Amino acid sequence: MGSMSIDCRTQMEVEATEEVVRFFTDQPLQSIVPPEEYEVQRQSF
Repeated sequence: MGSMSIDCRTQMEVEATEEVVRFFTDQPLQSIVPPEEYEVQRQSF
């Protein structure tokens, strides 16, 4: 339930936006998605 609260969702959006800015300004990313997550997503389809 915590991830559905407005303040948590807002923080998640802020962090995602900060990662996008880091990506486009060639700075190191702070929240890299683990490779295993991509495998889980491939198996879902």
